[in-house]
Amino acid sequence: MAWLHRLKPSVMTLGLDRVETALARLGSPQDQLKVVTIAGTNGKGSTANYVASIAHEAGYRVGLYTSPHLVNVSERIRVGGTAILPSELARWTGRIRELVEPSDDAEPIPLTYFEALTVMAYGYFLEREVDLAVMEVGLGGRLDATAVAHPLVSVITPIGYDHQKWLGDSLEEICGEKAGIIREGSTVVSNVSPYLFQEVIGPRAFELRCPIRRAGVDFQTQWLSGGFRYRGWIHRVGPVQLGIPGLHQGGNAASACAVVESLQAHGFAFKAIHMAEGLRRARHPGRMERRESTVDAQGERWPAMLLDGAHNPMGALALAHQIPRYLPETPRVMVFSTLPDKDTEGVLSPLLPQCDAVVLTTVPDHPLPDLGVARGVAEFYDARIAVEPDNKRALEVARRLAGPDGGILVCGSLYLLGAMFPMLPRDRPGAPRFDRP
Repeated sequence: MAWLHRLKPSVMTLGLDRVETALARLGSPQDQLKVVTIAGTNGKGSTANYVASIAHEAGYRVGLYTSPHLVNVSERIRVGGTAILPSELARWTGRIRELVEPSDDAEPIPLTYFEALTVMAYGYFLEREVDLAVMEVGLGGRLDATAVAHPLVSVITPIGYDHQKWLGDSLEEICGEKAGIIREGSTVVSNVSPYLFQEVIGPRAFELRCPIRRAGVDFQTQWLSGGFRYRGWIHRVGPVQLGIPGLHQGGNAASACAVVESLQAHGFAFKAIHMAEGLRRARHPGRMERRESTVDAQGERWPAMLLDGAHNPMGALALAHQIPRYLPETPRVMVFSTLPDKDTEGVLSPLLPQCDAVVLTTVPDHPLPDLGVARGVAEFYDARIAVEPDNKRALEVARRLAGPDGGILVCGSLYLLGAMFPMLPRDRPGAPRFDRP
């Protein structure tokens, strides 16, 4: 782990040359796998989990690569829903280190942390003989390390403003970078806005002669009293309760269904029951995750909590619409932090009208968010604000402000959730599950 963390660059340099060289020394495993690549601003992790869950239900051995992790880096690389074992992670880290720091006269390869894990994932998936590798893009698409593979299906989830420093200042530019995962002949599944499809996704898919499966055109979704319903060009599914909560998950679930229907043109076989069970059993911690009020091992009562990784304006808006449903308790206190490159005002603004107070804290190894911006937004929405850089004490402040009958919302960064998870009590055995849409 110490060696992997030393690979984190002080300055990010996007590009595929380093990853391609490392993979070539490993025997180019990405060229021997059947791959689905998923890019987008929001929803790509949930979509990836839905695809993997459906394929698992159909009896396929599935490799799933996602990022970032919440608590342990092994969460990023999974086969059959099981994270890579620590012993395997250590063995593969040794192999990657030998590739990039060779003892012979071969040129060293300056991989980044994410690139090393991506090379590891491709190699591990080939070693485990997976039937399908589902790869979530880390940043952008065109120059992301995952983009070295030629996918059977390329998925573009909704596009919003995020990572403008690297991807561009307009939605068209950002979408263009995401569309870089599309390869000649691969099926394109898209639920971007009609405008971005017309301006960016459609022209690229047409240029590369790609079949297109478009939300609202080639597949339809709706919410019924019994849950989510999907109607595609092969199957009809539902209504079914989705395993990852949130009304916005309907778009992600639909894209996943369109992916597996597209895979049927490549020799895969899926039935509607596989799709329904896969959607129902899928899990993605830290996404609209509710924890019921409970009493911990020390006998202290905790208020109800809602944990969500919303870290950009699009994600925050989706979360804000659903807070009253998933966290109806009041007073409602938000524990919030974000990375320095994020839009603090854009994330806080839709959330604060739903909260009575906010406790501003830090993402581990990063400074506090802009206090001036945070205080200005809090004052505008007449919300109380407290500042506590230490995560554990920030949680204690939030518990005190919420009281036993209130609720706590933790959001702003997946890294913040990862730091908080070990501090939280587990749900009581047999505690009632919250009613999900």
